[in-house]
Amino acid sequence: MHILCTICSDLVNPAESLYVTKCGHLFHHQCLAQWIERSKSCPQCRNKVTDRCMFRMYPTVSNENSGEDAATLQSRLDDAMLQLRTQKTEQKELRDKLTAATQEASKKEELLKAAEKRLVSRDSAVSALREQLEYVKIQNRETQRLKEENEVLKKNMQTLNGLRELARIVLRCRAA
Repeated sequence: MHILCTICSDLVNPAESLYVTKCGHLFHHQCLAQWIERSKSCPQCRNKVTDRCMFRMYPTVSNENSGEDAATLQSRLDDAMLQLRTQKTEQKELRDKLTAATQEASKKEELLKAAEKRLVSRDSAVSALREQLEYVKIQNRETQRLKEENEVLKKNMQTLNGLRELARIVLRCRAA
């Protein structure tokens, strides 16, 4: 007797991990687990199924009629080859995606390094400008001090010039 898993349509081998639902339907464990992730119903009768409603089955099989016919074996081989080709295609697609992602990451890393260099350069420029600003502030204070001193000296000069003029007038008055 040959039993098929209705999810993958492959023959069920008693040595495989087999699970039965509470409604009595038999499936490969991996097939049923993937099915339950997508749909919480039995793939055959659509009754509600959860992880608690699935049970491992351990069939006892007689070796009397263990020979499988060539057509069944060829069908299983063809299915396995198809699965292998599909997996190789998926693997190639994943490698291509990985290569593209690696190249993109390299580009981003180069951009990041360039941005870091610009940032360091700008930090240096900002630091130099701060030093220049401090120097200009010091010069500004010195200039302000010199302006104030100049104003005092101007007043002293006016006073001196006034005193000179007064001394000339006094000398003219004495001479006259």
